Amino acid sequence: MYAPTFRTRLRPWLWFTLILCVGSLTVFGSVAADPGGGVVASNDDTSLFIWWLGHGAQVVADALGFVPGETGGLLYTESMNTLGGGVNGAWNTSLAGLAILLAPVTWVAGPIVSYNLLILALPVLGSLATAVLFRRFLDRLPAFIAAGGVGFSSYVIAQLGGHPNLAYIVTPPLTAWAILALLDLGRTKTDRSGPLLRRRRLWLLGSGFGLLLGFQFYVSTEVLAGTFLAALCFLASIAVFGRGLFRTRSWLALGLGSVIAGIIALLCAIPLLVTMAGPNSPQGAIRPHGVWNTDLLDPILPAAPAWLSSGVSPLPRIMDIDPAELGAYIGAPALVAAVLIVACFGRRSVHKVPVRIA
Repeated sequence: MYAPTFRTRLRPWLWFTLILCVGSLTVFGSVAADPGGGVVASNDDTSLFIWWLGHGAQVVADALGFVPGETGGLLYTESMNTLGGGVNGAWNTSLAGLAILLAPVTWVAGPIVSYNLLILALPVLGSLATAVLFRRFLDRLPAFIAAGGVGFSSYVIAQLGGHPNLAYIVTPPLTAWAILALLDLGRTKTDRSGPLLRRRRLWLLGSGFGLLLGFQFYVSTEVLAGTFLAALCFLASIAVFGRGLFRTRSWLALGLGSVIAGIIALLCAIPLLVTMAGPNSPQGAIRPHGVWNTDLLDPILPAAPAWLSSGVSPLPRIMDIDPAELGAYIGAPALVAAVLIVACFGRRSVHKVPVRIA
């Protein structure tokens, strides 16, 4: 039997990507039909993100010498001087990282087209990133189906109504994948006796992990903070339920790789962190306590953007906020499925450890 070639392994992923693209075009058919004439918007935040995409493209063009101008910096500018003294993009939802990547599209077609392309691409990217993680535990078909459910989940669809920074869910699943990949380094039989720091894969994983986190700084620090908390819970679950799976060498590999990743991520984040301490940074609470409180009923009560919703959340809030901010909804069918999976496979199954950790 011959080992599968790279082309053979890649082919299912290409088909999966094509199906995801068709799904995204179907869900957001209105903007796909007229990408320069309208946007998906459930609030007025969309205009802010479009402005930042245009600003980022202009800053890149200035830096390359294409068009001389005074647009200010990527993260701090007086071009949008509504507050007086300039706008601190490190504290704003500036999408700086994505704005740089989309700069060529913005130059050619404008920021509205760039924004719509971003909306179409985010469910696809999120599904692919999640599939990378799920393929560690599932066969290809169920992994792809489950990953598509994550990429096109009620949370992502709701946030795409005006918050693409929060709909960028590439980092969380790849963070979990990187943690597991680093832990696996200590389990390989070939190099158990050699120093971990001499292993090329450790440096590759640590560097890639660091760049992933560093880029996330320039998309959404909110998602980055949530990913950090989720990673801590994930590690605690592994330590409790999977303590027999990994030895000391595995945890050492994770520690070394995480240090490498942390250093690279912080180096990438220096401009943003410096700007955070600069002019027009917040001097107090950005919002009063309780605005974004999540009730225990949120996972089963659909907010306005979700399917099966009545259009109004039955949960009282201190102040009216965008329905897309209520992103805790999971859905009764998904919760029932989760309970059944844990009940059926959490005790007597070859997958009982991953199920318990999940």
